[in-house]
Amino acid sequence: MAKLADLGTEEAFHEGPEFPQMWPVLEEAAIDLALTAEVRFECLDALLYYRQRHGPEETIVPLLGQMEALIDGGLEEFRPRLVFLQKSLFYFAFQCNRARVEELIDKGQALLPNNASYRRVFCYSAALALWKLRQLTRAERLLNNLVTEYLASLSIDIDELMSNPGSYIVRVRADDDYGTDCKHLADCFDLLARVSEQLQRARPDQRKLAVRLFEITGSWDSAVRVGIDLVYQHLNRRELPQALTLVSESLPGLVQVYGLVRHTIPLRFLHAHILGKMGQVASARQILRTADPFLNSLPIDEQLDAARLTNFLR
Repeated sequence: MAKLADLGTEEAFHEGPEFPQMWPVLEEAAIDLALTAEVRFECLDALLYYRQRHGPEETIVPLLGQMEALIDGGLEEFRPRLVFLQKSLFYFAFQCNRARVEELIDKGQALLPNNASYRRVFCYSAALALWKLRQLTRAERLLNNLVTEYLASLSIDIDELMSNPGSYIVRVRADDDYGTDCKHLADCFDLLARVSEQLQRARPDQRKLAVRLFEITGSWDSAVRVGIDLVYQHLNRRELPQALTLVSESLPGLVQVYGLVRHTIPLRFLHAHILGKMGQVASARQILRTADPFLNSLPIDEQLDAARLTNFLR
């Protein structure tokens, strides 16, 4: 069970095909008194990692309550307390509770050990919370500092990374810590792109760098997710050929090779939209005929997005 919990907290596990059968197992393990408090805590950590990204939302508060009870019951090491604090920070940020977020940021800073890796991860968590609260200038400042620090620590030359990433791929495969930090840098570029967009100074290179870093670290789901955001950014800039290349070649290739089936149908609707905007209406409608039978299988918000994108073709 400990190995399963460890797997569930590995970021790479969430970057490939889904395994929904593991979450009920972890839910049962989290309340199994035959297991140690440490193992139950790791099960809760894995569950919260997943639930805070995919829902359902009503499961989050009970899981946080279970985690806090284990800490109060004797898990006194700084790591469980820091994990609980970060998970709570995400929750209250998404609830738009500014007072609690500020309180938790202060607590986290006081709790952090003298360790650059922990400090960077917590700093990213604080930036994410501030972004959700629309404290954009503060979030941007934190992220810019993080990006500068990561690039220096990892000895990354941006031009080389984008044009010839082979040496970085070798280092990622040889050093797990190096790969983890590259993935965290990708997260920073991803969030910085969102912040920059809301501050009306969007830069496509931020998402391109995020996608490249996600690719070299094997974070395939994140690469596709940010790639889709980049498609929309190209659309907003009326860069239709660049958007078309992404939805017709690059992103479907990743989806097919790495079994990311949840992105297949949304990408088809987006592909049809772009073809239609380029005047290739017959081709767009042909793609719709392959996507429409699966429309009802999508979450409601994605169904609405698909309709919004393609109504002009119908």
